[in-house]
Amino acid sequence: MTARADLPLLWDIYEEYLDEAEFLWSQWERMLVSPDDWLHEVEEREERLFALLDGLVLGGSPVAERLLVPALEADVPARVSVAAFALASGEVPTSTEALRTALKEDAPASLAAIQRALELLAREALPAWLPSLLEAPSPALRALAIDLLGQHGAVPPQVLSESLTHEEPRVVHAALRAMSRSRTRLDRAALERLLASPHPEVRDAALVAGLLQGHRASWSTCLATMGAPEGKLSRLLVAMGADEHELGKLLALLDTPKLRQDVLWALGFSGRQAAADACVALMEDESSAALAAEAFCAITGLRLDQGLAVERPEPSEELPPLEEENLERVARALRRGCAASPGCARGGAMVEGSPSALRCPSALPGW
Repeated sequence: MTARADLPLLWDIYEEYLDEAEFLWSQWERMLVSPDDWLHEVEEREERLFALLDGLVLGGSPVAERLLVPALEADVPARVSVAAFALASGEVPTSTEALRTALKEDAPASLAAIQRALELLAREALPAWLPSLLEAPSPALRALAIDLLGQHGAVPPQVLSESLTHEEPRVVHAALRAMSRSRTRLDRAALERLLASPHPEVRDAALVAGLLQGHRASWSTCLATMGAPEGKLSRLLVAMGADEHELGKLLALLDTPKLRQDVLWALGFSGRQAAADACVALMEDESSAALAAEAFCAITGLRLDQGLAVERPEPSEELPPLEEENLERVARALRRGCAASPGCARGGAMVEGSPSALRCPSALPGW
């Protein structure tokens, strides 16, 4: 369905649709991951957004050619996503080809924005040319096609298996994600190789794929890497699936200051009494109290209201006083600058009996 061809298009209205849809798309994306927004609030924003997108689609070919196709070249990812979604959802024959032309490997932000828009489409609404990208020479385009088709289980198993040996990590990562969604069998030898990958995104995707298929090697890797700085996913998975003994090892990491925040965050997903007890103990530590309380509430369902929580003190707007050694360092720098400025002695001030550069800004290069 499109607007009637015999009616004049009100371009200012369609331009307003595009601008407002860009704004709402950005807000909607933030709300999806915000801890402060409820689902009904996200739904209300989503309804407004998709009403505007429908309006752009109804504009047909004139709106697509004049507003949407040029918007694919915008610098703002939300605007690119709006244009891509509207073009892919419409019935303009040239729109999907315009989308394909806009897929440029050297513009990763634009590529990600287009992919995000296509992720929201039903399988039957995806562009007909998308499967051809499974054999694209560009790793970025091949990974995009695997990701988009993989969420619908539409990537052939042979393509996924072959992609696991690709030299580009993003292709391997996309293939592992697709195998997790479709439950395509992952060979044990391939899994062990990927769990040892030097690329974190590949290791994490292999962890998830292996666990979903019941490979013991994935769980052993979680336990072995949960104490590593880059082991955030391992800590989360252990918190969710550990037995009492394994959970005790995770709780012991609370004694490591650099990992404490990550461990507390992971414990919020555990639902275990031992984790709740550990959170209570850390509520006495001012540096960890807030996150410990949030994790405790996530486990127990407690709501921190009705006098159970106190407001955080407002940070002081006053500048902290300079330490004595900092004052001396400033004075020395000013004296050095003064010595390098011929006019300083004539118009400058004095610091500790020596001419300063307080009236000679050029005397402090790089300060």
